[in-house]
Amino acid sequence: MKPDIPEQTRIVIIEGIAGSGKTTLWRSLGDYYQNREIFRFREQEILLGWKHIHIPNMSTLRLEYLHRFLDYIESKLSESDTSLILIERFHLSLKLLEWEFPPDFTEQYNRLISRLKQLPVLILITKLSPDKIDERMHHRERTAQWNLFVEEKLKLRGFENLEALSVDQQANYFQLAEEQGIPFAAVH
Repeated sequence: MKPDIPEQTRIVIIEGIAGSGKTTLWRSLGDYYQNREIFRFREQEILLGWKHIHIPNMSTLRLEYLHRFLDYIESKLSESDTSLILIERFHLSLKLLEWEFPPDFTEQYNRLISRLKQLPVLILITKLSPDKIDERMHHRERTAQWNLFVEEKLKLRGFENLEALSVDQQANYFQLAEEQGIPFAAVH
């Protein structure tokens, strides 16, 4: 599964719900484009891992970090015409999965989107059919800590089960990407 990525794209951001194949896509793109200088970043390295969510004021730290990360990306792009940056989760996940929002979140987030619009970015949103969502939400490798996190998330978001929440979140990824006007594509 290799999505059609325009040649001028220098930054690929992979977004999507848990279990939708983000990491698999991230790895396969890195393998496919091995002839280019590739910089790869997983969600934990971008401070978007689910285990960070309970750290007080994490959303403020995440916003500041993503702005600094864009500074770094811009410098890497200026150093080479062939480099490719592959990022697992970024701005869409920040907005859709965050639990708390500081007073200046919207202003700082909109500034982040303005910066992204100036860069050669393509967002790939992994998409699952509803029956696959049901199947993928209950991986054997999910830990007890993950299950407790999910219970808390369901309560906070007002959903009865993870499948319903995931269907809603998947739709929100596409809606938000459409609203922001940054090039994006679905990957099945």
